[in-house]
Order: sequence, then C-alpha cells, then structure tokens
Amino acid sequence: MAADSSQPDIHATKSVAAETEEFSVPQTVYLKYIRQQLDDEIACMELPFTVLLLFSFSMFAILSLSQGRVYSVEQAIHEDIAQNSNFAFSGNMGEKNYDDVHSYPDFWSWVRLGFLPLVVQSSWAYSESRAADVSNVFDLSTSPAVEPSSSWAFGSYSSNALPLHGDYIHYNRIIGGIRFRQQVSEMSDGLCRFPPGAGPSNDVWQRWYGKPCMPSYEPISFEPDADVSENFAKPEREEWMLLSTTHSLDRMIAQAVDMEDGCAQMNAKNRTCYCKWCQTQDPPSPWITDRTQRLEVGMASYNAEYGLLTMTGVNYFFARGGRLRSRIQMSSTWINFSMEFDFALLFFEMIWILMLLYIVLTEGKEVISVLIHAETKWYVALQNDYLGFWNIVDWISILVACVVAAAYGNLWWQTWYTHDELGALLDFTGGHEAPDAGREDYSEKIIQFYRLLEDTINAERFYRLSLCIYPMMMMLRLFKSFAAQPRLAVVTETLQEASQDMLHFGIVLFSVLLTLCLDAVLLFGRDIEDFGNFGRALHSCFRLMFGDWDWKPMEKVNRFAANVWFILTLVFVVIILLNMLLAIIMDNYMNVKKRSASSESLGKQMQEMWRRRQMNKNKERVTLNVIWDAFVEESGGQVKHMCQSNRAITEDFLMELVPDIPSSQAHRTIHKSWRDHQRAHTKPFVIEDAGEPLSRLEAVTRTIRNGLFFAFDRFHFADTRPAPSWDSTSSESLDAARVRLVEEQHGAEQEALLEFTEAFRLKEQQAVKTVIELVDNETARLSSEAAATLAGILQGVDVRQATIESRCAHMSLSVHEMYQKMMNLQSRATMLVGCLQKAIHQKRLKQEAEATSTGRRRGLFDGCSPEVREAPIPIVRR
Repeated sequence: MAADSSQPDIHATKSVAAETEEFSVPQTVYLKYIRQQLDDEIACMELPFTVLLLFSFSMFAILSLSQGRVYSVEQAIHEDIAQNSNFAFSGNMGEKNYDDVHSYPDFWSWVRLGFLPLVVQSSWAYSESRAADVSNVFDLSTSPAVEPSSSWAFGSYSSNALPLHGDYIHYNRIIGGIRFRQQVSEMSDGLCRFPPGAGPSNDVWQRWYGKPCMPSYEPISFEPDADVSENFAKPEREEWMLLSTTHSLDRMIAQAVDMEDGCAQMNAKNRTCYCKWCQTQDPPSPWITDRTQRLEVGMASYNAEYGLLTMTGVNYFFARGGRLRSRIQMSSTWINFSMEFDFALLFFEMIWILMLLYIVLTEGKEVISVLIHAETKWYVALQNDYLGFWNIVDWISILVACVVAAAYGNLWWQTWYTHDELGALLDFTGGHEAPDAGREDYSEKIIQFYRLLEDTINAERFYRLSLCIYPMMMMLRLFKSFAAQPRLAVVTETLQEASQDMLHFGIVLFSVLLTLCLDAVLLFGRDIEDFGNFGRALHSCFRLMFGDWDWKPMEKVNRFAANVWFILTLVFVVIILLNMLLAIIMDNYMNVKKRSASSESLGKQMQEMWRRRQMNKNKERVTLNVIWDAFVEESGGQVKHMCQSNRAITEDFLMELVPDIPSSQAHRTIHKSWRDHQRAHTKPFVIEDAGEPLSRLEAVTRTIRNGLFFAFDRFHFADTRPAPSWDSTSSESLDAARVRLVEEQHGAEQEALLEFTEAFRLKEQQAVKTVIELVDNETARLSSEAAATLAGILQGVDVRQATIESRCAHMSLSVHEMYQKMMNLQSRATMLVGCLQKAIHQKRLKQEAEATSTGRRRGLFDGCSPEVREAPIPIVRR
C-alpha cells in the first residue's frame, strides 16, 4: 500500500465509481424481496377481506338463529314451571315447587297438584279469593254468587272460546300431550359390593341387605349439566297423557294416580287402568321403582307468533346416594327457516358463500401451481413448498365452513320434514285435539313426531356448535393478516418469543397448581361440590387465580385447613407465579415493541399500496407479479433453482428482462432489496457486545494513566532537586568544585533539616495548612499537564486511526473489485449455459419439425446470427 500522503480520496473514488459502475444485487436476494413484498401485500389485503368475511358470517349466524326470540319463549316456559308449578298448599299458597321434590311422593304431588293444573288450562283463570271478595263488595250474602264464565269468545279476533285445549301461557300450543319416560338400571345380586371376607356367595350379607343392587349406568354425583339433560339414552316405561276434547285434566290426574299406585283398587275406581306399563306387571307395580335412575316429564309446544317449536323436559335424576336432582332443559328449533323471506339474511348468506368460494379457488390454484412446477413427488412438493402453519389454518377454516354449510343444509332438511310431519298430524285430527276414537293410531303419530322433533333439535344443536367453532378459525386468519404488519404482529411475535420461557415456567406453574388442586379435593371434596373431583377443583382454582372464590363453604369444613390452603394458593399462585408469568410476557413484549418501533405503520403500508396502485393506473410502474412471472418464464418454471441463483441483477438487466418496467422502479426495487437484506442479516446490538470494546478501552486508558503517573514522578523529582551554584567555582578545578558542591549541599541539607524541625515544632498547625495548599497546587498542575499530554496522545491516535481506516478502505475496494470481476465471469458463464440450453432446445424442436416434413437436418447454431453479440456485463457493485 502507498503512504498515507499518497492515498486517494475515498469519497471521490466512490462517486467516480458510482458514475462508471452499476449497482447490483444477487438474484436470490432480489427475488426474496419480491416474494416477501407479494406475500405481505396479499396478507395485508386479506385483513379487510377477513374482517368482511367474519362480519358477513356473524350477521348470517345471528339472523339465522334469532337468539333473542328463542330466549323469550324458553325463559317464559322455564320460569312458569319453576315458579308456578307448586304443591304442598297452605290455603292458596303452594309452599314447594319442582326443585323441592326429594322423594317419590313429592314427585307425584308435584305432578298432580302443580304441573298438570299449570300446563293444562281447562278454564279461564281468575284471581285468588275472588268469590269471597265479590260477595263482600256487592253484598251477595242473601243470594248465591254467580260463577264467572270458564271461557270467553272474543268475537273481534277469534271464532273459538278461549282458552283452547292445549293453550299454554296464552301464546304457546302443546302438541299431542305430555310424555313420561324413564331410564332404568340393571338389577342383580352380583352387583352389590360386599366385603371380600364374606365368602364367595356373600349369602349372609345378601340376606341381611334383603334386595338386589341396581347401580346407575349414568351416575349423577353433582348437579346435572346441560349436556347430560339434553340426551336421553335407553328410554323405557314410556307413558303418554294425550290432550282430548272430552278427557283433559281429570283424565290426566287419574292416569297419574294409576301410575303412582300401580293401578291398585280398580274396582273402587270403577274404570280401566290408564297406566299401560303398570298393567303388564305381575304382581302390579308403581311406575317409579328403585330401578329408576332418571325420569323426564316432557312436552312439545309451538309458538305461532315466532314460528318456534320448543321441547320442554323436566328431568329428575335419582342418584344412588338417595338424593333427587332436578333440571328443566329447554331446546328449540324453527318450524321452517324459509318460512319468511329475510332479505338481510339472504344477502349476508350469499356474501359469505361467495367469499368462501373465492378462498377455495385461491388455495386450489396455489396447490395446482405447486404440483405443476413440482420437481419431486407431489406430496414432497406440497410438504416443502406449500404446507405451512397459515396454509393449514386456511384449509381448516375451509373444512369448518363446509361443516357449517352441511349442518345448515341438514337442519334445513330436518325442519322441512318436521313441518310436513306436523301438518300430517294435524290433518289426522282435522285440526283439533286427539280424537277419542283411534287413540292408538294417534299415539303412534305423536310418538313418531316427537322422535323426529328430537332429531331436528339435535341437528340444530350441532349447527350451533359448528357456528361457535368457525369464529375461532376466523380469529386465526386475522392473526395471519396481522403477521404481515410488524405493528399488528406484536402479540403473535411476543407469544412466539416467550414460548420457550412460558413452556418451562408453565411446568412449574401447573405443578404447583395441580398439587394445590389435589389438596383441595382431599380437604373439601366431600363437602363442597366445586371440589368434588379433580376437574372441578382445577376449574375452581383457576377461578380463584382471578379473584372469584367462595370462602364461607371452605370455612365451614375446616377453618384451619382452609386458611392454610387458601394462603398458600394466594401466595404461590396468585402473588408469585402469576406475576412472574406476566413479567415474562411483558419482558418479551417490550423487546418486540422496541424492534417494531422502526417498522412501517399500518397507515404507511396502506399509503405504499395506494401509491403502487396509482402508479400502476398511470402506467408508471409494473406490478410485482409481472417481475416475478418474468423470472419464472426465463427459468422455464424451475422456481427453486431460480430462487437459489446468485446471478447479479442490475437495472439494465431488469429493464431487458421485464417488459415495460421503468428505470426508476428497477432502481428502487434493487436498492430496497439490498437494504432489507442488510437489515435482516445485521446482528442487532445487545449490551453483551460492548464488553470486549470496553475492555480494550480500559486497558488503553490504564496504560495512559500509568504513563502519566510515571511522567509526573519524573517531573516532580526534577523540580524539587536544588540547583547548584557555579559562580564561585568558575576558576577552580572540576574536582574541587564537585567536593565543595557536595559539602555545600550537605551543609545546606543539615541547615534545612534543622530549620524544618524547628518550624514543625513551633508551627504544626500552619504546616498542615501549607501541605494542603501544596497538594492543591500540585494537583492543579498535574491535571493541566495530564490534559495536555492526553490531548497529544489522542491526536496521535486519531491520525493513526485515520491512516488505518484509509488503508482498510483501499484494501476492501480492491477485494470488492476482484469479487465483482469474478461475479461478472460467473454471470457470463451462466448466460452462455442458458444460450446453449436454448439452442439445444430449438434444435430439438426443429429436428422434430423436419422429421415430419422433409427430414432435413440443420446445425446446432444455424438459428444464431453472426452479427448478434452479447452485450458486455458492467462491473457489479454491492
């Protein structure tokens, strides 16, 4: 290398080189940038698309279900049965309701006195103690009061007297009647659990127990949930109380009596037994026995105001512990989804279906493209080039949408079939209630309709479940769109970066939580239902983490144990572990937020997309798809090899390859691709990276400090040494002068020592002050000298550093020029190979054409013109 004074100016060299050379980037970097921009643009455009898709689906689901109307009908029936089906009357007040049934007699009292008189409205209802109040007000004691009418004919809007048979709470009509059915358990002596020491046959224990055992195949230890009440497996002992114009409430009550006493005293009743199952038993048996594990009192009703079919079931579960648990289960479905033309529902339904079809076509087109350009087996190509997390999310959302559509179609068919069956049932009765003649045929039709209605309700329940799953898939699609925008991808990136820490921390958290749940089951499981098993205890502890707990029941079980368990749970789980989890998340969130602070906002990204659209409209640029397709066409469809090529891409090359691309766009895309490449491969600065440079700086400053201390010591020694007097020794010899000088110095030192000792004895305090002043003066002088020395050293370091940087820059420039020459040679070789492959391909085509016509052969380079020359490739600069 030349000397420093002869080094050319770096900036001037760069500027001249910029005028004579052309900037370029490797093809793999450029195509990666183009592909990333296309993917980000597609994902960003999917955000409003996904929002519109979710909105259209939401409106379709809400309008098709009309949950508010269903709630209105179901709650009316539920509250009427729960509050008004009373028994255990004291005057006009019923002291118990359906939830107070705890034995067989309580159930039959509720049926006869509470449920049947409430549901079967045989006459117009009046207020309590009306007759006595009327007699007192109008002084009717001398003559009997006239009973009010039991029905009313409102001629202005009804031709029939109200209430009609089957009317229920004014706006609902009971269909057919009331159904009683049971679940019955098996019965056997071998099902009893006796001690193993009782012998093989357990005869003594069995004689003492006196009856076989009948365990429930659906054990109910806690309050039954909705999923248990909605399904009724293995129904037996089914009994019907049909509505009739001649036999309504009285006949139903009589049938309830027969079911309770097992058709006893039929001679005194002077009629036949109304309980069909009881008639078949020998000896006679009541309808409810010890084998009963569950019974249901159900009815189907139709609300013509809303067009809603409702199945109401009052369920009683006979737990083998001896307790009866009750639950009213409501299920509804529309009589016909197309009964009314709803333009809004049809509009949103069509938008949702069309958008689903667009998603299917888009994903299918991408799959076909991957299969067409596959260089390996199709499943390997799909796995390597297509299958990814977000593509899997897309296909799962498509699959769930298909399930929703299939469930909707099945429900539509079921409701249509139910509508026809109900019409056939009404045609059988002529639009009236059950006829007295042909009750058996009518019963069969009622049974068939109820089974069909249950199937329709199950289809409606599955349809609602599928509707609940689909929004979760839409949420994942939204996160896919968020991932294309760094400011929106903060949540997903935070969870992704914190996943390892959360995984390891989750092991600790769940270990502690599961241990505490186990303690809760052992401590409170026998007394508190929320801790009755491990699943319930886990859910209760999870609620406790967020402040939802019930302290009173735990306190009643064992105050000391409850205090210890509660304090441990709050301290370890809530105060320590939960806050540590939040700290882990927030720590990663701050890192992600700091990294995304310099990224483009959503507004700027939208502005960039709008700029591209306007420039495309004005023919000032070409779309990025055109650039990508040009490279794909040049590579013959070999996308993988195209993306792995390191060929140098310049502006001139892009303008030759891509038709109609402006030079400004070529320049802009090349520079942006290189900028993004450098940003992606530049390691971010962390505090640990400053350790080595700071250590080197500390070593250099320590060396400078030691040098300054050494210089100070030398200067201080020279300043404090007394100067010799040469006036009196000028004429003497050198040796005598030296001896005399030593003697004078010795005498002077002795005198100075005596003076110093005497001064120290007399003026000790002044000496301390003098020392302090001397130290201050010396410190100031040292500081000024050290500053001057350090400034000179640093100036020399700067000059040396500038020299080193200049030499490194020239070395880097020389190496880079050598690299660019090698890249140019490689690019020329690649183009030559491409030309040869193209010539071979053209030769093969011409040979095939000549074979079919004249059979004339041509040379390999016959199609090449000797005037055509390959343009020189400029020097590549990175």
